[in-house]
Amino acid sequence: MAIEVANRRDMGLLAGAVCLILLGGGCASYRTLDVKVPVPPNPTEGKAVVIVRVTDRREFAPARKLATDTTSPSQDVFRKGDAGNTNITARAIAFGTYLLPEGRTVEDLVGDILTTSFREAGYRVVDRGSAVRENAIPVEADIEYFWCGWKAEVVAYALMFGARVKVSADLPGLRRGEPMDARLTLHTANARAAGNWLKTINKGIEAFVKEMKLRLGGRPPS
Repeated sequence: MAIEVANRRDMGLLAGAVCLILLGGGCASYRTLDVKVPVPPNPTEGKAVVIVRVTDRREFAPARKLATDTTSPSQDVFRKGDAGNTNITARAIAFGTYLLPEGRTVEDLVGDILTTSFREAGYRVVDRGSAVRENAIPVEADIEYFWCGWKAEVVAYALMFGARVKVSADLPGLRRGEPMDARLTLHTANARAAGNWLKTINKGIEAFVKEMKLRLGGRPPS
């Protein structure tokens, strides 16, 4: 079990100092992290669903918060004035500050994650143009948080992914609209390498898909 080497106040100071080291000048720098979800083809048969809405409802707290907070990251991760710029916040995915590529948002990413989850659970995901013909069940999703943070430990860094998405549909496990949660921590000696952040997020997405499939009654990934 890892032993924490600083209390909450000290960790806050450490986060600021390490941020400067990692990013070579401050947390206001943006880097791109191209997170891709391999979306499988539709099964040849099965109940049809249509994802009608995915809404990013994440909030970035105005007060400085620890880099370890995956539920409500601080606005300090953005350049001055960018906390209200949806072109930036809609793409923000990890401390660093990492953004998805231009033109791709966290809503798009979660849409792909949901599509993958449904298809691996045996459902056919159709587009809106086919929804009526296929008698597809509508699916709506609200992203409460989706973020990757970090903390320093004795001999390594812990990169921590957290996601909570409220998925609602007239399907077993989804009728009550209870949030789908996924949390995962990976340890690394190099918190600066983008590949380690990408690996953590991808593993977190795998955990989310597994939880979603269990909720739907499908077989979880091996």
